Amino acid sequence: MNVRFFNQLQVMLLPLLCLSFYIEPLKKYKRAAMLVFGMLWLILLQSEARGAVLALVVAAVVVYRFLSTDLRKGFIRPILKAVAFGTLLWLVLIIIIPLFIFDSQIWQLRTNSSGRIDMWIYILQAIPERIGLGYGPMSFAWADARPLPNAHPHNALMQFLYEFGVVAFILATSWSLITLWSKLKRLTLLGEKVGENLSEHLAKNSQSSLETGSHIGIEKDTTDIVLAFALFALWIYAMFDGVIVMPLSQALLVALLALNCRQYEPRVIALPWKVVLMAAVITCAALLIVSLGDTVLNQQLYPRLWLTGIING
Repeated sequence: MNVRFFNQLQVMLLPLLCLSFYIEPLKKYKRAAMLVFGMLWLILLQSEARGAVLALVVAAVVVYRFLSTDLRKGFIRPILKAVAFGTLLWLVLIIIIPLFIFDSQIWQLRTNSSGRIDMWIYILQAIPERIGLGYGPMSFAWADARPLPNAHPHNALMQFLYEFGVVAFILATSWSLITLWSKLKRLTLLGEKVGENLSEHLAKNSQSSLETGSHIGIEKDTTDIVLAFALFALWIYAMFDGVIVMPLSQALLVALLALNCRQYEPRVIALPWKVVLMAAVITCAALLIVSLGDTVLNQQLYPRLWLTGIING
């Protein structure tokens, strides 16, 4: 019923496709990854995901500005090609062909706030009554006199403010901004490290390709480019769509945050453990799929699994 439910996942998945730029075993899938990137970009444009498009564009520009000259071209060129491909497909399939078939323009750019501004004003007016601890987790789902029924605030920080109060709002805002700034600063340091490693490598081998970076021990560091891209895009989109309110988006968000906190060494997982892990993932996926087919959930027309307790039932 809502074509933009999965835009939240797309904002996180598009940057992760860029891992094919930096991880050696994935480089053979680079063209396929950018093809998927272009198709997902087409879906964003077709579904009029204004916040998602803005988040990805701004995040890519910011990451580009923090990268060194040696890394900028390898990061932005494939993305520009994929975006151009997706935009071209969108113009042909969504704009030009329907114009000839239906003899009228069927696509129009949405210019209103879709009720977001009204909900933000409502939160700012309501929070002084319980400014300390807020109204409680998920309380916005039952908020009285909210501007739109069956809607969330479409802003993660505003939702924290309403449900947990000003203290949690300040903590969440400060932590997220500090985390993003640290990731961006690491990109600057990464550029210096890559330049030093490349200089040493070129002195020995007289090769000029950045592709050799993964062979001189910087592959693990360059994946921070992708992580910074994903986290920054996600943070911007959370200001217009919330992100934290959907179960699948929550799961992918936790995975991204876990990667941000990673301190690990690569190790081989034994076959029995692989079987156990795959069985656990398949079981959880099956439970989720079964719950999505529940008749009560279908009647509600929105995936409020955590409100109705369908999975627990």
